[in-house]
Amino acid sequence: MRVLLVLGYSLPTQQALWEEVSRRDVDLHVAYTLDIPQSGEVGPPEFGTRHELAGVRVRGDRLTWMGYRGLSRLIKELRPDLVHVLNEPWSVVVLQALHARARHVVTHGCENLWDQGGPLEYRARRHVTRRNLRRTSGFVSWNSEGVTWARRRGLPPPSPAIVLCAELPRLDHFNHPERRRAAGRERWGFDQEFVFGYVGRLVSEKGLDWLLDSWRAANLPDHARLVFVGGGPMEAAIRFAAAADARIRLIGPVPLGQVPTVMASLDALILPSLTTRDWREQYGRVITEAMASGVPVIASDSGAIPEVVGDAGIIVGERSTAELAAELRRVSLDQALHRSLAAAGVARAQTTFSPALGADRLLGLWAAVAEDIGTVTHTAGNARSTSAGEEL
Repeated sequence: MRVLLVLGYSLPTQQALWEEVSRRDVDLHVAYTLDIPQSGEVGPPEFGTRHELAGVRVRGDRLTWMGYRGLSRLIKELRPDLVHVLNEPWSVVVLQALHARARHVVTHGCENLWDQGGPLEYRARRHVTRRNLRRTSGFVSWNSEGVTWARRRGLPPPSPAIVLCAELPRLDHFNHPERRRAAGRERWGFDQEFVFGYVGRLVSEKGLDWLLDSWRAANLPDHARLVFVGGGPMEAAIRFAAAADARIRLIGPVPLGQVPTVMASLDALILPSLTTRDWREQYGRVITEAMASGVPVIASDSGAIPEVVGDAGIIVGERSTAELAAELRRVSLDQALHRSLAAAGVARAQTTFSPALGADRLLGLWAAVAEDIGTVTHTAGNARSTSAGEEL
């Protein structure tokens, strides 16, 4: 089978899945651009036969409003059995693939809030989404809510659909965390403390004010520490909190290659994301990285977080300071609970979020599309075949 993968961002965090796919019996071609967005982390993909195209800004800097010059010509020249577009169903590149009359087009989006923007964008998005989905042969979403939206907005019942995030962890980078833990804790001076960590952008929608309130309410012992790894607009607020409490520390951003060492150095990861009018957590890559490192996870119930965590971590209600404070205390004081969560997380990372198993599931969907066979419905784990009329 010849497949053309159309990437949005060519990010290192989105390579593990496609590297596994390229090892299968697939003639994988990759269309990408380095023009948009401009980022130090963006580089050429390291898999498949690469086709670098020029990015065209159709409207602003939004990835969905970006086109690829020459994509239609590439599709007509390659004549792939299937075009897999890593972008939302209302995106310009999906329109391009459909306009080029590709034999089959599969859309792979991450959004779980489909109605956004001003009145004009809202109406345009709904119209384009319905039109594109009716012509789409298959759909993949980073979360189950995205699949539900697709069915509501016109994805035909016979079209296969699965949940599969493109940002699966490179498990070999996170395996055997004990090999990195001592060096990391020495580097950041953690010694014998119990270290809670937040890793990610320092922005308000990640619930950092709520986390700080919960930390104060938890009244944890002196050996507990709270560290923030990342950068963003809330750096000043974190520094202010650290000045008032010596147990709080801002490490700042670290290179992507150091994330496995950061995770191995923690005793628990906290992801207190909050839902806003225009945003909710679509996946939470740091959850899977912590699990793969044997680090227990405490997270809010925002968006897709509960389905990512499953039964391998602790979920608390958004903005419940008492609940989050109680779980901080429980995880730091209950050694048996800590061990069981660590083991459950490793098991879940090695199965549900394994790039190799993800590649197998994706190839199953492609086969279903190419052969026009039954429907694959979304599950958090393995896909399952169902009749075309089964409700999600």
